[in-house]
Amino acid sequence: MKKAIIIISLVIGSYYIFPYFIKVKDPVEEVQPIKSGPDISVLFGDDVSASGKKNGVELISSPIFNPYFDDIHRNIDLYFGCISDMSARKLLHVHLAKASFKKPLIPKLDASLVQKKELKEKYTEDLKKYISDSVQYFIQRESSILRFKYLVDSTEGSYRNNLTNTTDLITVISIAEKVFNYPSKDPTQNFLILNSDGKDSHGRSIKQFKGSAKIILVNASGNNHTSIDSILTTTLESPEQAIQYSLHN
Repeated sequence: MKKAIIIISLVIGSYYIFPYFIKVKDPVEEVQPIKSGPDISVLFGDDVSASGKKNGVELISSPIFNPYFDDIHRNIDLYFGCISDMSARKLLHVHLAKASFKKPLIPKLDASLVQKKELKEKYTEDLKKYISDSVQYFIQRESSILRFKYLVDSTEGSYRNNLTNTTDLITVISIAEKVFNYPSKDPTQNFLILNSDGKDSHGRSIKQFKGSAKIILVNASGNNHTSIDSILTTTLESPEQAIQYSLHN
């Protein structure tokens, strides 16, 4: 009889305790995000002119933006456009929302059996919601990213064997001013990344940027003088380096 009571007690105890020790696969653990930072808005312009290629500018492809796609701890607005002889084309855009869900904490076990049952039920419901929200978040995010990558590579592909004769760099600056001056509810750091030799083919120069942004030139040609010297924040060696700069400054 005593043995039967012990067995029944163990069964009942396991019913309330065992769920707390089940390892549920965490969807967020599949991503290794970079350290959280402020929300950012990035406009990336890629020089698709013959002069840019002559001066060492390499056309990019969508995987270059993976560091943005992997960061789920901040809101990111990513814009892309080609710096061509017609730079007024509509920009490609993807909004990468930060993950707002949090995994529920396992309840403490120092409670009565009734309280443990209530805590277990609440934890189970919270865990279901967390998994549902996270799965939905990553499905929607991946869909947006795939569409953006497809459009970027399609746009770039149309220029790879048909580079433009001139570089309309100043128009890209004007477009960036409009993008970054658009009102936002949350404080956002703005970055304009120009993968270009920095030369406007029409001989124009710009004296000021009407807005708040850090302007980065990936100066592949190593020119000592460019058309946008007066507004530059920094020049860097590669697009990858510029993207990392935007994420950590």
